[in-house]
Amino acid sequence: MEPKKQYLYLTAKSKIEADLINAECQALIGTPPDENGVIISERKIDVSRGAYIKNCVELIFQTASLEQLYRHLEAAKLYADDFRVSVMKIPGSLNINSMKVAGEIGARIGGSPDLDNPKVVFYLVATPEQLWFGKITSESDRAWVKHTAKPHTTSSSLPARLCRAVVNIIANVGDRLVDPCCGTGTLLLEAAHIGINVVGYDINLKMVGASRKNLAYFGLNGEIHLADARKITGRFDALATDLPYGIYTQANDTLYREILQNIRFLAPKAALITAKDITDMLNDLGYETKQIISVPKSRFSRYIHIVESDKVNAL
Repeated sequence: MEPKKQYLYLTAKSKIEADLINAECQALIGTPPDENGVIISERKIDVSRGAYIKNCVELIFQTASLEQLYRHLEAAKLYADDFRVSVMKIPGSLNINSMKVAGEIGARIGGSPDLDNPKVVFYLVATPEQLWFGKITSESDRAWVKHTAKPHTTSSSLPARLCRAVVNIIANVGDRLVDPCCGTGTLLLEAAHIGINVVGYDINLKMVGASRKNLAYFGLNGEIHLADARKITGRFDALATDLPYGIYTQANDTLYREILQNIRFLAPKAALITAKDITDMLNDLGYETKQIISVPKSRFSRYIHIVESDKVNAL
């Protein structure tokens, strides 16, 4: 029986965002990365939508030394036109000459290299204990970088990369996702970009206009409406929202509870982003908390509450 193909996923590494990275990997790949930011899996996914997942590599060889790798390459007689060889060292200080190794690998592959516009990228991940070699099947599109330059924003707007990760955790391509407090639409931008159908609401007409303009600026579609989150109706596949920080400064728990009580009926699963841990309030309102992801900032922490609700509106 032919052995199953294995795939290597390389992720970003950040102590501050470790919980968020782990959650995104768990949602998309089914397992978190190791201490090197590496995942080995039999599951193949398109990581173009990834926030912290950099690439997917179809593994060809796994060896303990460069000498073994070179012998495998000589025996395999790989061939590719317009290829490039890239080397990733973990840690970056690893005593390997990346350019020399890439040249040695390339010399053992038939075909013609093209360093500027390759059709095939062979990829070596080197750690002190292990070498993984294969070819890249997909890479993150990193579109959140350009989305950071959206024309309309506020000082409280979420980082686009964080929003991409949240969307990946809570929704699938083709889902209908609602943001009942959409602000300038950062969550909606990331969701719409990866093929999720988005609907946003905000009580502030200026924010409604900003969300519409931001989506249009990047050629993305979505429905944005003026509405009070306490009165929204409908049913969606998933909900993601950054609950307004102004509510905290007003210390108005009643308003907070009214919003959470209503949006509980909109979708069976939700990602609720807050500036404090509101687990007790969510439990009191009947949500089932599945996970709490803490993302520390310089002056405070963001909390991403992944919750489920069994009180969803009928279709």
